[in-house]
Amino acid sequence: WVLGAAALLVAALLGAVWIAGNTDPGRVWIEGLTYRLTSGYVKLVGLGGSFPTQLTLDHLELTDRRGVWLTADQLSLRWSPLRWLERRIYVDELQLKRLHMERAPVGDGKGGSATVPHIDVGAFSMDAVELGASLTGTPATVSLWGKLELRSLQDADADVTARRLDGEGEYTLHLKLDPKRMDATLAVHEPAGGPLENLLSLPGLGALSATAAVQGPRNSERVDVVLDAGQLHADVHGSVDLAHQSADLQYSLKAAAMAPRPDVVWTGVALTGNWHGTLTAPTADGRLEVHGLKILTATQIPHLNAELAARDGKLALHGVVEGLEVPGPQPRLLANAPLTIDAS
Repeated sequence: WVLGAAALLVAALLGAVWIAGNTDPGRVWIEGLTYRLTSGYVKLVGLGGSFPTQLTLDHLELTDRRGVWLTADQLSLRWSPLRWLERRIYVDELQLKRLHMERAPVGDGKGGSATVPHIDVGAFSMDAVELGASLTGTPATVSLWGKLELRSLQDADADVTARRLDGEGEYTLHLKLDPKRMDATLAVHEPAGGPLENLLSLPGLGALSATAAVQGPRNSERVDVVLDAGQLHADVHGSVDLAHQSADLQYSLKAAAMAPRPDVVWTGVALTGNWHGTLTAPTADGRLEVHGLKILTATQIPHLNAELAARDGKLALHGVVEGLEVPGPQPRLLANAPLTIDAS
């Protein structure tokens, strides 16, 4: 009788919520209840549709202790709420006319841990995603669409495409990974002054074009990365063994005169090298050449040559700095003769 009464009570409550969600007064009640239960951090306006599987919402507003950080308009959701019993968020389709994110949310400082549920979004589309200046340097608007299935942090599938609406720029991600294999490709193309420059804190990087591919079993992943940013070209090729934390890679970077940040300027940079073995005992070689480097205008390195070598768990570095100028009352104290650095 006790179990039956409890089950009947739960069924009655669910029925009441279901009935309320399909009437105008009930929807207003759900909006107010959500606002109270979240202490005002989540505000719903214009809840509609067929509750609870096919929902529409005119306006969504998320706030934190600093105020509103995200708003969304004209949201449409088709999902299966009963999948919650399987600890799974199953969404058939999610559509959004406009999403505005002014800044990143501010945490409450309480910390804590979280687990990732099984999330399956068959298809999603966002007509306009507006990113504020604090996120991208200058405001940017993109359209976003794709699909996503996140079973765990080690098991996921995703196809996501974003395209700028207020300028040039396209970003594409294809991802398929499981505990045994990882296949992913990323392509990024945007002109100078794009959102990624601010996200990377490199406002002077220039036009950006990058492709990255990781393919194969986790103990033998093929890695190919090519990056062009302004006057800079970089590439990485080889293989990675994620299971044993080892790699066999060759890398190179070459850049002409650039000022990627207001406080960092150079007239030329060249870096080449390779890595073989594990993180704890690699066999690696690298060579770096820098010309005309200025940091914060007070530190200047006209010429820098450095060589690095790792063998049998030992690391050796040899470097020569010419014409070094440093902040202080005698900036050219070390500039009259080359400064040699040897470390092991």
